[in-house]
Amino acid sequence: MEDDPSGLSMRLGFKINCGNTIDLKSLAEGDMLKTFFKYTILSILRMVGISAFVFADTYFVSKAFGAIGLAALNISIPIVNIVNGVALMISIGGGSAFSILRAQQDIEGANKIFSLTVNTALVIGIVFMSIGILFSENLAKIFGADTDTLAMSLTYIRTILLCAPVNMINSILISFSRNDHKPALAMVGVMAGGLTNILFDYLLMFPLQMGMFGAAIATGLSPLVGIAIILLNRFKDTSNYRYIKTAEVKPLGRIIKLGTPSFITELSGAFVLILFNLIILSISGNIGVASYGIIANISFIVIAIFTGLGQGLQPIASAAYGVKDMFRLQQYLKFGIIAALFISAIMYAVLFMFTKDVVTIFNAEKLIELEQIASKGIRIYFLGFFFAGMNIVVLLYQAAIERVHSSFLISTLRGFVVIFFVVLLTSKLWQLDGVWISFVITEGIVFITSLIILQVEKRNIERA
Repeated sequence: MEDDPSGLSMRLGFKINCGNTIDLKSLAEGDMLKTFFKYTILSILRMVGISAFVFADTYFVSKAFGAIGLAALNISIPIVNIVNGVALMISIGGGSAFSILRAQQDIEGANKIFSLTVNTALVIGIVFMSIGILFSENLAKIFGADTDTLAMSLTYIRTILLCAPVNMINSILISFSRNDHKPALAMVGVMAGGLTNILFDYLLMFPLQMGMFGAAIATGLSPLVGIAIILLNRFKDTSNYRYIKTAEVKPLGRIIKLGTPSFITELSGAFVLILFNLIILSISGNIGVASYGIIANISFIVIAIFTGLGQGLQPIASAAYGVKDMFRLQQYLKFGIIAALFISAIMYAVLFMFTKDVVTIFNAEKLIELEQIASKGIRIYFLGFFFAGMNIVVLLYQAAIERVHSSFLISTLRGFVVIFFVVLLTSKLWQLDGVWISFVITEGIVFITSLIILQVEKRNIERA
């Protein structure tokens, strides 16, 4: 068990091997529930590792700078969503295309996809760096920074953009490791990066007194550890993807098409953060934004869990789709929805019982107003995740099987169209409570839409 020193595989009841790949026949014909748990549990842990970046930043910033620092960070976080969104669009889109081509035994085509994905990510990373140098202050002001929060927000945004190429390459290596049927390797890479981020957050912000720059540089460069782990594994083991020189850019359209739902999901997160921050700022000022920062930070972790569930579903759904096994597709979707409901119930029960304890973690100044706003907001806002979890699973499932239009519709409705109109209405009717309620109403409306889409597609499959 050298590849699993922690003994995680023994506790989960199956053998994990970071090195040896699972052949496609085993993936297509093996026990469905076991396969589902293997991929989704590791993917969830991987996404929780990613969310640890922002969680650690939020915790240490709240300790170092109090409510104003928390507000400044929450104003800056949309840039993380945007960079991650583009990274996921390229990496998830490339990984999905790679998995489908591998299932169809098109090895050369799969390698071209990997190579094009890397090239595209490097170009986009350079563009992000340029934006960071030239337009960081403009972005901070657009996101809602005022005189109290501008300096810290500007520092965080600029640093994250300058580190974007690292994020892009890390996302690609993780996605292709997962689609190469090495989910444990992907998980180890991300978890190592997450732990490094937490360690350097503390070292840079407290002993070294580097402030908000320390928080940002820890987040921006910690993925280098994950990159190193995956590359070292490639040197000692055989992977089913390799970089080849290619001038072919035609598959880029397919990559973007398959990755767009993931991009929309992350971009919508940035849009909602900015929208909510601006509305809350007008109602309750920076203390309200700081309270929302606590809610958004917890939400980021919960969304990461559901995204991990959906992304874990992606390679096995894509493989089943590649060999036209419709029964497995339906079963995997069923497992995903049931798992989403179970996770939602556990999550809400924990948050409801320990609301004040959770808020206290980020309330270093022990502000009564901050505690009251955040506590009430958590209990209202997180009801929406009973719907949101299923919505995220459905939209990522749709993308994995190349039903991109359906996935795009769900992503756009929940992240832009419905939330925009609902929050404008509910915030007028119920002020701050209306902001929290808008999330619940939006996800409920989108869930009804998702059910209709699934029912229509099921009928189309039965008629085919």
